[in-house]
Amino acid sequence: MSSAKAFKDDGKASKSAKKSKEGEAKDNDVKAQKISSKMAKSKAGKMFKSKKGHATPAPPEADEPITTPAPPEEEEDYDDPANYRSEYFNPSYWHPKTRNFEIIDWDRWERECGDKVPFNTDQPRRAGFSGNIFQGASPWGRLDNIPEEQIATGAKPSVGFASDPDYGLFYGILGQAPDPSLVPEPFLNKLLWMQDNVAPEYMNSFNRAAWRENTEEGRATGLFCLGDDYSMATSTASFTASKYFKDKFVNFQVSPSGKWIKFFSINADPDDPELDGMWFDMYIVQEGDEFTDRDGNVLDWVKAGDIFRIEFDENLDPYACNYTTYEYFMRVVATIDEETGVITPNQPHYDAMMDAVLTEPPKELREASKNFTDSSFMTGPEKWDFLADYEPDRQLYLSAPRPPPAHLLNNLEDDSDF
Repeated sequence: MSSAKAFKDDGKASKSAKKSKEGEAKDNDVKAQKISSKMAKSKAGKMFKSKKGHATPAPPEADEPITTPAPPEEEEDYDDPANYRSEYFNPSYWHPKTRNFEIIDWDRWERECGDKVPFNTDQPRRAGFSGNIFQGASPWGRLDNIPEEQIATGAKPSVGFASDPDYGLFYGILGQAPDPSLVPEPFLNKLLWMQDNVAPEYMNSFNRAAWRENTEEGRATGLFCLGDDYSMATSTASFTASKYFKDKFVNFQVSPSGKWIKFFSINADPDDPELDGMWFDMYIVQEGDEFTDRDGNVLDWVKAGDIFRIEFDENLDPYACNYTTYEYFMRVVATIDEETGVITPNQPHYDAMMDAVLTEPPKELREASKNFTDSSFMTGPEKWDFLADYEPDRQLYLSAPRPPPAHLLNNLEDDSDF
C-alpha cells in the first residue's frame, strides 16, 4: 500500500459514551486494550480510522469517584527548610539572574499581545512535520517499552496506566496542595492532559509546585520541577530525557487579569547572566471565547477557565507574539478533593483521553508501516495526527514531595533587589 490516504476516515463515527464494567483485571498489559465504547471526537482532519480492541476491563463510570482517599502523608516538620529541595529557598530560582528574565509588564503585554490568541486552532508545525515517527530519537510513545526494573533505576522510577480503574497513575501525579488559596485557579486541584502535544509527555499537575503570595509590583509566585508530577512514555528516549528534567525548574507569573500565565524555563545555573532561559505562555479561556478547529468547526468542549498552551515566535523574548509556533489545550481529566484527597475523573475530557490511549491503530496501517517501523509513506499531517490520536497507556512518572509552605517563601531576599 503506497499511500496513507487509504486509511482516511470517510466520515465521523457515532460513538457511545456508555462504558462496560464487566470483566476482571488481569495484568497491566491487558489494561492497554480498548474500552468498549468511545466518545465522538471533535478534532477535524483525522487521517486514520480508529480500531477498537476488546473491552477488558473498562474503567469505572467517570462520574463516580473512588471511595478510598489517597494515603495520608507522613508527619514531618513542615517549617524546617531542610525537609525540602534547596532550590525552593534559592532566590535565584524565583528571580533568575539570567540575561532575559524579568518581572512582566502586564500592561505592555496586554497592549501588544492581548489580541494575538489564535482562536482558529491549527498546529503550526503539523503541515511540515517530518521524520520517522516509529524509529529514531523519539519514537511513537507505544513503542520501545522498557521493563519496570530498568525504569525503577531512573529519574522517574514509577510506572502507571492512564486507564487504571483505581486511578493509580492519577494519584501518582495529582496530590493535595498544602495551601490551595495560592494555586492559580486554572491549575487548582486539576490533572491536566496535554492533548495534541506530540512530544512523549502526556499529563501533569502543578498542585504540588511551590506557591507563594504575590506582591503589588508583581513577582514569580510559583516554582515547579519538571521532574515531578509529569508523566512520559516508557521508552528508552523518555527514560533518558527524564534525567534532564529531574533538576529542571520553571517559575510562573500570573497576569492581574488572570487571562495569562507566563512560565520561564530556568537554565542549569540561574545565577549566570550570560545564559538565556525560555518563555512560554498559557492563555486562560474567557467567557464568550469561541475556539474552532482548522476547518472552522466549533470546539464545544472548550470552556471558560480552560488552558490554551501557546508558544510564540521568539521564546527568548517575553513580549514576542507575532505568530504561534506550537499550541495545544491542557484538558482537565481529573480533579482532587482538597479535604478528602479523593480523585474524580472529569468529563468529557477523561473519555477523550481514554480514546487516545486505548484505541488501536487499524490493521492496514500496521501492515503499511511494516509493523510500525516505517512511516515514509505518511504525510506530515498524517504523522502528527497519528501521534496525537494514539497515545500510550503505559507511562512513567515521579510523585512530587510536599512543597514548602508559603510563609517560608514569601520573604526571600530576591525581588526587592531587582
